[in-house]
Amino acid sequence: MGFDGRVTRLAWDTLLPLDGAGPLHQRLERALREAIRAGRVPVGSALPPSRALAEELRCSRWAVTRAYEQLVAEGYLEARVGSATRVKWTPPRDGRKTVVPAAGPYTLAFRYAYSTGLFGGVLNRPEGIKVNGTLVTSAMDFPVTGDFETYQTASIVVNLRAGANSIQMFNLDGASISRVDTLTVTPVAEGSCVTLPPTPAKLSGLAQSATLINLSWSPSAAPASCTVKSYDVFRSTNPAFVPSADNEIANGLASAAYADKTALCNLTYYYSVAAVDEAGGSVPSLPFTVSTNACPASSTIQINSGGPAVSSFLADEDFSGGSVVATSEAIQTVNVPKGLPMEVFQDSRTGNFSYTVKGFAPNSNHTVTLYFVEPTFDGVGSRLFNVSINGNAVLSNFDVFLAAGDNDTPLAEKISAAADGSGQYVITFTPVLNDAVLSGLQIK
Repeated sequence: MGFDGRVTRLAWDTLLPLDGAGPLHQRLERALREAIRAGRVPVGSALPPSRALAEELRCSRWAVTRAYEQLVAEGYLEARVGSATRVKWTPPRDGRKTVVPAAGPYTLAFRYAYSTGLFGGVLNRPEGIKVNGTLVTSAMDFPVTGDFETYQTASIVVNLRAGANSIQMFNLDGASISRVDTLTVTPVAEGSCVTLPPTPAKLSGLAQSATLINLSWSPSAAPASCTVKSYDVFRSTNPAFVPSADNEIANGLASAAYADKTALCNLTYYYSVAAVDEAGGSVPSLPFTVSTNACPASSTIQINSGGPAVSSFLADEDFSGGSVVATSEAIQTVNVPKGLPMEVFQDSRTGNFSYTVKGFAPNSNHTVTLYFVEPTFDGVGSRLFNVSINGNAVLSNFDVFLAAGDNDTPLAEKISAAADGSGQYVITFTPVLNDAVLSGLQIK
């Protein structure tokens, strides 16, 4: 028995492998996109209902629904009320070529659009470009446009041969461009910039603290008819790294300096810089090595999730994703550790989110305390979510109402866990039924 005449139910678990990195809904989204582009799920095919596919893949219905929504937004799927979700994507014609009358420099202008979607906080999605099979760049910038109907244009100058040319844009990772509707090819006018800028020289850096490195370099001289518009910075902990979109940490810098505030303590980093003009990016500089200061002795860190600073708790920080929900209801004092400010439970972070807390000695052990209160639902089984620390599951199908015994009743869950090899804790909250929720956290 099949959901569609062309794709049988038996095939879904093999058609959609969910391996790889990232949250489950992003892995499912990536697997569906690749299956559609490869033709394994043909155009026009009806996808299973979200509940049925979730049962087939042994995952949450929420993950399937989020993946469907994202691919509908990207134009791969079409959803209609009262009808099955179907594959809408139209593959490009084989053998499509770009024909120009004469060899020389040409501007490739890509018209595109996308919103942050499931990749909250990702404001640039670099793509790779090949011309006639030769790599031109592996880090062409495509800044976010705001939504899938707001278009911008990204351009690059390349050399084409007379006659037919093949131009290929390729994805570098899961957060890739999905909506490019036109490619305009125009000859570069006389007097235009056609030369890449020289590689930035005299790159240097100095660690200012355990988590801050200041970099500087000599500005690149602009070639004739060109203007050096910006600089891109790349970073790795591998001395043999190749600068690319995968390790780019900053782009569009107007000055020849950068403060890396995302470094981790007691690590050696390798930096490279490239200059950018109207013709594209320069050859990146040779790596410069700099080490951060030793990790400070760990102390108690307390964060008021979704709320302001209160007592010893810091205002909400170090999070990614989610939103804030507040409750005006009186919080019961039962289960509250002595001295804990009740204001911590008045605001919570909800949704699909994570916290990355840095500054601990690598692999050191601490007690992670998670503070919860159920701000909305008044029954068991209304909100379920999973919690992991550094990739290790610590709470599964967690129900705050069930664990606390009532809504507006605070709850503290203490978990013994080790910092990772970089001295940080990545605490991930993944919804199973409705949004995950957290009122505060402490690492001691």
